[in-house]
Amino acid sequence: MGTLILAAGGRDEQIVEAIDEIGLAATAEVVHAEILLRLTPPQLDRLVRVQLELRHGTERSDAILVFDGESVTAEPGRIEDEAQQPTVRYDLYDVVRSLFGPGESNTPSRNVVLSMPKMHSWAEGADWALMQARSTSAVIAAIADRPTDLGALSLANGSDKWGGCTTTPRTTSVISPLSPTPPCACWRSASAATRSRTSAAAGCGCGGVTSAEA
Repeated sequence: MGTLILAAGGRDEQIVEAIDEIGLAATAEVVHAEILLRLTPPQLDRLVRVQLELRHGTERSDAILVFDGESVTAEPGRIEDEAQQPTVRYDLYDVVRSLFGPGESNTPSRNVVLSMPKMHSWAEGADWALMQARSTSAVIAAIADRPTDLGALSLANGSDKWGGCTTTPRTTSVISPLSPTPPCACWRSASAATRSRTSAAAGCGCGGVTSAEA
């Protein structure tokens, strides 16, 4: 975990090197656990399976996220009939940066494919499309959203330092000023090659609005 966190704030190639060092399977296991920890189950009226594909070079890690009522679980493998269930695809380094990196992070590799099998009626098809949209959006949100409440994060990880005393707010007040300055909007949309020549704190030098000010 420490290796991923240290690499997540670096360049694409640094994250790729960290994944190579740890191994695809081990990295995917950490990522799946973090996604499940952050994921808020949506309101669904049926069981939905989402195929999650995490690509790493020519390799790929496959997992099935099973949405069943208020629970979501992950199991390795692929859905037998992929045309019947939605698929969410990412480059693994994008997900690692988004989950563990500093500040906000774009995930340009994200791709969502919804299934549209033949239904008996328009209403049935519309309902199935809604179930897919809710489940895949929950996955995307879990990867993109950043925990802002240290107390809630402590509870989720089994800590007793959840805010009943002054520990959590005091820790937040100490750590928050150490967070790097958000980059400007055009720096965040720049190519990896351009970003590698500067830093997030410096931005691109345009003096534009940062993500925190937008």
